[in-house]
Amino acid sequence: MIRKYLLFNLVYALLFILVLVSRYKQYSLLNYGLIPCITLVLLVFFCLTTKLSGRFHQRLFTGLVFALTGSTLFLLRGYDPSYFSYGLIAFLICTLRLPTLGCIFIVALLIMMAAFRNQRVNQTSFKLILAGVLFFIGADAILAHAYFINSLKSSDLLICTLYMIAQYLIVMGGIERKLIRPLSAD
Repeated sequence: MIRKYLLFNLVYALLFILVLVSRYKQYSLLNYGLIPCITLVLLVFFCLTTKLSGRFHQRLFTGLVFALTGSTLFLLRGYDPSYFSYGLIAFLICTLRLPTLGCIFIVALLIMMAAFRNQRVNQTSFKLILAGVLFFIGADAILAHAYFINSLKSSDLLICTLYMIAQYLIVMGGIERKLIRPLSAD
């Protein structure tokens, strides 16, 4: 898979390293430009590779658009703390009154959707998406702990790293997807 998409993987790895360095060195302006680029690069690559054929690819594309919106709003939380809430809404698509319940529901839904792919799609796609969902859940758990309980040193860097890995794995799993047992609705 790495050789198959070598140019994309090299670009993504370079962007990944730049994001981590700018995050570690706290180059705020560079972060504002690089963080959205991660998802934009994934969006463009995903569109070019899959041509958004089928509802699965279209749904994954929509999820990436929400991820881009959420990460952009999350970046702006320094200017106005309410952007953090708006970013959570974009990530979670839930109301402000029930963010915890919404988060638990969506995390459970993500796990179920990833797990139910087993024996319906090829193992490569299944494993990549399941691993991506687990990285996503790990990032969300650290985010929730850092912002609602007790901030950890370098938690922003760890959250950013886990999200970038999660998005990459989910996109690659979507690209590598081959149905074994097609459903009539898919």
